Amino acid sequence: MGGQIRKPETTAMEIGRRSTCIPVPEAHSRDEGEDTESPKSITPSAKVMLLGKAGRSMGHVVGLMTTLKGLPSTYNKDLQESVEPMLDHVKTVGDSIQIAEGVLATLKIQPEKMRAALDPFMLATDLADYLVRKGVPFRETHHISGRCVALSQQTGIPMNELSYEQFKGVDERFGEDIKNVFNYDTSVEMRAAKGGTSPWSVLEQVKVLKRPPSHQWPLFSPLFS
Repeated sequence: MGGQIRKPETTAMEIGRRSTCIPVPEAHSRDEGEDTESPKSITPSAKVMLLGKAGRSMGHVVGLMTTLKGLPSTYNKDLQESVEPMLDHVKTVGDSIQIAEGVLATLKIQPEKMRAALDPFMLATDLADYLVRKGVPFRETHHISGRCVALSQQTGIPMNELSYEQFKGVDERFGEDIKNVFNYDTSVEMRAAKGGTSPWSVLEQVKVLKRPPSHQWPLFSPLFS
């Protein structure tokens, strides 16, 4: 259930911030009795409810672990308290997965509008990484990148439109190729480690998730060894 948390959180925040990027299907956006005539009543109901269900199901797991922790070496009646929450947990997770599948299957992404919503500040870490590739320790580049962000805010100039001289004024180690940093596609592709955002990494994650659970366990077994 914990793996389902980030999806509704991310999409719910994105819908609230830029509602045109990820339009919510009507079947998953209204409760019974809501005013369907008012645009303000269109809320990502299913996603918000999934967030609540995640807390509920994880609470059951914590309760079970607490009960097990207190068991003596011989059987006693403490485990009777585990049956009801565990049954509710199984049903809650099963229902939530079905809802999540329905939401994801009907979700419509607007890539053009999402690209238009990109902000140069998203590439602040890429500025730091740029200097790291030039041999500057990250403990320094982190602060240098912060000064570039501050300069952009103070001057009102988007960070990708700052001149080479302005970058040079922040730190002498910036080169004329600094403008190449402000490429969103390149930024995504550079995160090629496992779990990264590059197309290759994402496809690898998809392959892992499509494997049967028995094939996925070796990936997590080191956590419990």
